[in-house]
Amino acid sequence: MSLKPLRSYVVAKPLDSQAKTSSGIFIPASARSSRNKALIVSVFEPFQNQVGVDIRPQVKPGDLVIISSGNTLEVEDNGEMLLLLNESDILAIASE
Repeated sequence: MSLKPLRSYVVAKPLDSQAKTSSGIFIPASARSSRNKALIVSVFEPFQNQVGVDIRPQVKPGDLVIISSGNTLEVEDNGEMLLLLNESDILAIASE
C-alpha cells in the first residue's frame, strides 16, 4: 500500500526519542517525550481552498519536523508505522 495524503495532510515516519543523554545518562521510556519528532514521507498536492486561495505544502519529503502529539492517526504500511497528520499539527521544521 502506498499512502498519498489529501487536502492539507502529510504522512510522516515517527522517530524515537533518544534513550541516552549526550553525557551518557540513560532515560527510561516512561520519562521520554513521546514521538515529537518525525520525518516527512509524503505531502498533499497543492489545491485551492473554498475561496480560491492556492494552498501549497510548507514541508517536503525528507524534512525533519517537530509535531504536536494531539491529532495524529497511526497507520501501518508494509509493516512500517507511519503517522497521518494535518500540516497544521507540525510545529517546526528542524535542522540538524
